[in-house]
Amino acid sequence: RVYVMELLRKFKLLLLLLNVVNGIIGVVLVFVGAQLIQHVNEYELFVGSRSVVGPASASIAAGLVLFAICILGCWSAITENTCGLLTFIILQIVVLLIEIVGGGVAITYQGSAHAHVTTSFFNNMKKYSTDPTIASTIDDVQQKLECCGSNDSSSWSHIPLPVPPSCCTNETYCLLPNVTVPKTQVFGTPCADVLFDNLKRRLIPVAGVCITFGLVQLVGIVVATLMYRKKGKELRYRQMAEMA
Repeated sequence: RVYVMELLRKFKLLLLLLNVVNGIIGVVLVFVGAQLIQHVNEYELFVGSRSVVGPASASIAAGLVLFAICILGCWSAITENTCGLLTFIILQIVVLLIEIVGGGVAITYQGSAHAHVTTSFFNNMKKYSTDPTIASTIDDVQQKLECCGSNDSSSWSHIPLPVPPSCCTNETYCLLPNVTVPKTQVFGTPCADVLFDNLKRRLIPVAGVCITFGLVQLVGIVVATLMYRKKGKELRYRQMAEMA
């Protein structure tokens, strides 16, 4: 019995430490998910939302639940409550599965994201002369990100439309009548590349956090399970001692 009590004490301390780490993980998951959603809302017209919101929402949901589980885990460890420990284990497994799915979707989406962004940007370029809202959005993107066209400035010739002033390093120069704008005065980076790079920088943390921190949770599940079993043994020893 002394051996079991000593193990329980060690498991309690380790589980408390892991739950503090889990609380930090929860905050990080919410942060990276919110960052991704903010980026999607800003460039939704080009990056799309359905495929990206999935892993972002999963990250935020997992983070919020994980933070709540952290409180449950600490209480269960301190009180050595078997019902609380069992609930903690089950919820940790659920969150771990959510993180694996969210991380997997984020990794999978990266493979097709560049082609999707390129096609979406080019299709919206076709509406530049007919839709003022889309034209304004494209102008904002090209000026803010210092890029031009879906692939480069030549993409506009396939519409066909002249290179818009927002593509130029100096808009005033590009607005001059009867002047052919030299390439040196036009942003050379394709907008699809910049948008994809920005999206990728936000998708990678979601995938990395979900999968890497999932390993920490796995350790927490193992420790909680061992503590649950040892606590069960202690209760049985106590019952046997009372019956003797």
